[in-house]
Amino acid sequence: MNSSEFREEAVQIALRSSKTVTEVARELDLNPETLRGWVKKHESQQEPSADELGLAPCRPKSKRFSLAKAGLPFPVPDLVGRHFTAENPGEKLVGDTTYVPTGEGWLYLATSSAAAPKKSSDTPWTTTARRR
Repeated sequence: MNSSEFREEAVQIALRSSKTVTEVARELDLNPETLRGWVKKHESQQEPSADELGLAPCRPKSKRFSLAKAGLPFPVPDLVGRHFTAENPGEKLVGDTTYVPTGEGWLYLATSSAAAPKKSSDTPWTTTARRR
């Protein structure tokens, strides 16, 4: 019996036996990891590949909705005239909603904030890397 015949016979014994791969390997005087690798290779050769099945990976297109491109039969009102600056803080509020996938399901997030004043010195807050 040559080595490829021995390998195939060892794999068949391991697959048909009710014993673990480690027990079969010990009976055949083999390293258990060697036999486990042969079994894994045999099983992967038996399963048809995705290419053989005619399968191809796909990624669904992201679902983005734009009112401007929606083709609505009426104009969408531009309530702020696309001007997102304000004379005074709190004069204009901007909001958005989104969803984030998590391990427990979808997290729906709604945000709102005041539009920024024209000059950065007019803001009631600062962003710095260093606290004073």
